[in-house]
Amino acid sequence: MFSLTKAFLPWKNAIQLLNRYSTMKVSTLPHPQVPVRCFGLLSQLVNNDYKARKRVGRGPGSGRGNTSGRGRKGSGQRRGRRIRPGFEGGQTPLMKLFPKVGFSTAHLPKLVALNVDRVQQWIDMGRLDATKKITMKELLDTRCCRGIKDGVKLLARNSKSLHTPIHIEVTKASASAIEAVESSGGTIQTVYHSRLGLRSLLYPEKFRLLPRQALPISQKNISYYTDPARRGYLSGKNILQLYYPHQSLRKRRNANVGRGR
Repeated sequence: MFSLTKAFLPWKNAIQLLNRYSTMKVSTLPHPQVPVRCFGLLSQLVNNDYKARKRVGRGPGSGRGNTSGRGRKGSGQRRGRRIRPGFEGGQTPLMKLFPKVGFSTAHLPKLVALNVDRVQQWIDMGRLDATKKITMKELLDTRCCRGIKDGVKLLARNSKSLHTPIHIEVTKASASAIEAVESSGGTIQTVYHSRLGLRSLLYPEKFRLLPRQALPISQKNISYYTDPARRGYLSGKNILQLYYPHQSLRKRRNANVGRGR
């Protein structure tokens, strides 16, 4: 970097140097006969504004002498002392004085809302093929839905705009959305997917071996996906045979043994 300190130069040379080493062009300046003292560049300015180091144990006149600002006795004088958040010296902390109020819904699955008018818009633009089955993978690949983590729920906003028969598969659907899809000549099916199963459906290229589709575990999900009014994929199937295939096979074997086969 160019440095010029305590130098006396003619005015023309100073203008030439400034035009050469800086982006600002100087054409005219007042008093061309006056020499320049301590002429420097803006790029050489240094910010010296910093916080001084805290020096302790340098006598009582410094304000941090004797105990170096740590007080007398106790854990405060020990090295590595750390007080956990909420600790109030041994007395009952504030968080334990009052009872818990309300509840949290953080454990509930967060389904992405999808309306039937958006599906029809994607079909009109040619981004979705209505002749094939529309799954959540097609919805994610075409950016009809984004950020799918727990599933997709089909809703019925502007249901009259849906006029194309579609065959769609989602996690859940409202009653009005089911009516709108079937009134246009299409079909809808609600399917349960675990976190791993949904990830294998959306990103099969990340799996060397695709996992088997999991069955719903909670009683609420079992009653939902076995309900034909919800168009559950387990409706009309033998639940005991699905959940206990080994017992049904054992019963068949015992029956065959009893018959002498």
